[in-house]
Amino acid sequence: MERYRCGLPDSDDYSLSGRTWQKQELTYSILNSTPDLEGEEQAISEAIKLWTDAVQLSFTRTYANPQEADIRILWAEGIHGD
Repeated sequence: MERYRCGLPDSDDYSLSGRTWQKQELTYSILNSTPDLEGEEQAISEAIKLWTDAVQLSFTRTYANPQEADIRILWAEGIHGD
């Protein structure tokens, strides 16, 4: 990858916000999708499987309160709050 994502440089510090989770069961939501990416949900599922195979975390997709998920996935342009 030749460009930074979200305007932030790549880093080995995976808590760029300074926050960490104090639990091992995380929730995630997909807030929107884009017609530019085919199979995005499959790609997300595969990425989550890589994480769960490597670390002691579990991920559950939430639909009921997507804004309350530990990880909120969205595609956006410009300033979008991260």
